[in-house]
Amino acid sequence: MAKRGRPRQFMTPVDQHVAERLRLIRLSKSVTIEQIAKFIGITYQNVQRYERGRGKISAGRLKQLADALGVTPNDFYEGLPNEINQIPAREFSQLDFTLLRAIADLPAGGMKRTLIQLIDLIRQFDR
Repeated sequence: MAKRGRPRQFMTPVDQHVAERLRLIRLSKSVTIEQIAKFIGITYQNVQRYERGRGKISAGRLKQLADALGVTPNDFYEGLPNEINQIPAREFSQLDFTLLRAIADLPAGGMKRTLIQLIDLIRQFDR
């Protein structure tokens, strides 16, 4: 049976950019991870996760991080490549999300790779 828990968060290129900017701004201001964590009231590990792009940063948390560093939330988006801004939005159906959850529940490794190969084959015949 598949393990249940918090769903995995998928990082977009924008999320990754914000994470990198968080670390860059923090280092440029000579602020430690511990100082940010204490200011915001979260753990050192959470700040680390944000900087490494392993945890999505909510809008409210981004504002707290900006306040802790003495910048604006917009500073985290500075230098964002234009091609990222031009990625078209896509609507996902409930079925899409159900499929994604089912795939996420599969054990890592061969089963997922095999499923990707099967989907690629289906796409070739569906054209």
